[in-house]
Amino acid sequence: MMQELYALIIERKFTFNNYLLPPVPMVITDLASAEMIKYAANAFLATKISFINEIANICDRVGADVTHVAILAVS
Repeated sequence: MMQELYALIIERKFTFNNYLLPPVPMVITDLASAEMIKYAANAFLATKISFINEIANICDRVGADVTHVAILAVS
C-alpha cells in the first residue's frame, strides 16, 4: 500500500518547483521495525535539540558563540 501511495516519489517522477528529487535509499522492513525506526529517529533528534539548548545556556554564561561551538563541535 505504501509503495502505491508513494509510487511517484519512489520512481523519481515527482517534481517540486521543476526540481527533481535526489535519489534516496528505499528500506523494506516490517511494520513494528518501521515504527521503532521512526520513534528512535525522533528521540535522537529531540536529544540533539535538548543537548544544543543546554550547550547554548552554558555558552551564554561563559560568553561563547553557540553557533561556532555547534558547527565546530561536530566537525
